[in-house]
Amino acid sequence: MKRNVMISGEFTINEVANANGASQSKPNKKSAQARIEALKAAGVDVSNYFPMGEEMIVRVKDGVPTQVLDDDPVFSRIMEGRYIAHGKLYRRWVMAQMFHMLREMNEGKWDAPNFTEVLQNRGYEYSWKMVEQELLAQYKMFKHGDTESFGERNRWFNRDVVTEMAEDYLDHLRKVVGEIKERKYRGRLYKRIFGKNVFSDEIENVVFAPIAWAIRAIGDSKSAYQLYKAVAAFNRDRHNLRWQTKQSKAFTDAYKGSGAYFTMKNLILFHGARFNGCTTGKQSLARMENLASNLEGWELLGAMKQLIKDSGISVEKKIAEWKKQPASKK
Repeated sequence: MKRNVMISGEFTINEVANANGASQSKPNKKSAQARIEALKAAGVDVSNYFPMGEEMIVRVKDGVPTQVLDDDPVFSRIMEGRYIAHGKLYRRWVMAQMFHMLREMNEGKWDAPNFTEVLQNRGYEYSWKMVEQELLAQYKMFKHGDTESFGERNRWFNRDVVTEMAEDYLDHLRKVVGEIKERKYRGRLYKRIFGKNVFSDEIENVVFAPIAWAIRAIGDSKSAYQLYKAVAAFNRDRHNLRWQTKQSKAFTDAYKGSGAYFTMKNLILFHGARFNGCTTGKQSLARMENLASNLEGWELLGAMKQLIKDSGISVEKKIAEWKKQPASKK
């Protein structure tokens, strides 16, 4: 089963079981070890959790053992196969991805690509696949009351950004269709568009009008669910464009902003990164939030690079360090 947990930042019980190579059945509620393993697969630090016999779990904090009861909310959600918010795992995945992209930019070659070119190398369709997955994750967060994670992610990928992406797609589509050579059949001009013959005087209604209506549905979305469904429908019905088609500027800027934000947050919280002039993680987080509220995505990417430099963090060494760790901890 494909592990989407690293993308969405949330888990279901089947994903937790599969992450450990186990069967898709729910863990035995009476098995202490099974519950600990489920928590571990969900990214929870279980280094201070210990099974006591078959059923009891204790947590040792500051040398004092305390029993973890069955009504613990995290355990309850795992046993019921419900949503578990775990933004930390998402941030770690994003940081690893951003670091690999930074390495592609700094290979020492005279023609080394910039960040936009590295992102573009993933192809045009990547942008729409990624956005649909992102909006699905946001909808699940909102549905389950995880408003903090929803707000952090919706700041970058939201209705306005996706509407601009869709309008950009329509512009690309018009250009593609415009470049197709016209033919004639019984006195009427037509074009062969994505494997279908369309009379030239019907192209607007047959090809472009449905896309325009789909864009309107995106723009009229009033909730996370409506936005996700509108984008999923748009993605399902539109024609794929060539790999080298330029990604929307709205997408690339949101991608840079989102990637930089979560990378900086993870670096500050878990890797000791600090902005110059900041002596504590709290001060650095406050500066990061201020930057995120006032800068464009591409500018925040620059702030991320500066944080990495100020903190003396080596991109190559971090990637090498992650390679030595188990996959679940990356």
